[in-house]
Amino acid sequence: MIKTRGRVIGLDVHPDSFAGAVVEGTDPAQARVLSSSTRVELEQLEQWALRHTSTEDRLVLEASGNAFAVATRLRTIGRKVEILDSHRAGKAGKVSRRSKVFASGCHTMGESALK
Repeated sequence: MIKTRGRVIGLDVHPDSFAGAVVEGTDPAQARVLSSSTRVELEQLEQWALRHTSTEDRLVLEASGNAFAVATRLRTIGRKVEILDSHRAGKAGKVSRRSKVFASGCHTMGESALK
């Protein structure tokens, strides 16, 4: 099976801010962090997403208090958003709560975690 190069964007969302990391790779062994942002004000979410992501990217959030509201905002601008339950997201972010580890963990868990 041939895998295509893909990007996963991990978002660590808080009530008034978020952190994001863009990870690219064909599989977990090839995954690499392309960029990351920390402490971005939540009101800048759409502008950040338009600048750092594309409609082909998969944005991943942990199910938390405002995850569904954030997902709705991102879907409004044409982004693909996945919300992982806390159990899966906990496995992805076990080493660190930072979004780049979360996004890398999502790659490590494989495509099935994002379907």
